[in-house]
Amino acid sequence: MQLKRLYEPGTTEIVGIRLLSKPSRTQKITQQFIDEFTGYGLLSIGKGVVTIHAQGGDVNFNIISSPGYYCCFDGKRMAGEQAAKAYVADNFAGQTSPDPQNPAGYRRDSFYLCELMKGGE
Repeated sequence: MQLKRLYEPGTTEIVGIRLLSKPSRTQKITQQFIDEFTGYGLLSIGKGVVTIHAQGGDVNFNIISSPGYYCCFDGKRMAGEQAAKAYVADNFAGQTSPDPQNPAGYRRDSFYLCELMKGGE
C-alpha cells in the first residue's frame, strides 16, 4: 500500500493522507506507522481493527496478530523471549525449525499483521 502525506499549504504540517495504490489483502503495519498517523488523527485502532482515515474514505483492517514472540512450529504467541525458548525446547526439542529465517524455532514480530476488511478498500 502506498500513501501520500498531504500537507497544509506552505507548512510541514500533515493534514491528511491519500492512498496511491489499492491495499494488499494482508498488510504488516508497524508501531511507528501507527504512532505517527494516530498522532495526526489519521489512524485509529480499537476492537481489533486498524482504520486509516484517508482522503476518499476510511480503510479498515482486522488485526490478525500483534507485535511479540511466536513459535514457528505452531504459531502460538509467547510471553517473551525466555518463554519462547522454553516452549520450543519443551515441545519441539531436536526438530529443525520450519522457518529457516528463525532457526531457534521462534520469531519476534515487530508489526501488526492485518487483513483488509471487505468494503475497506
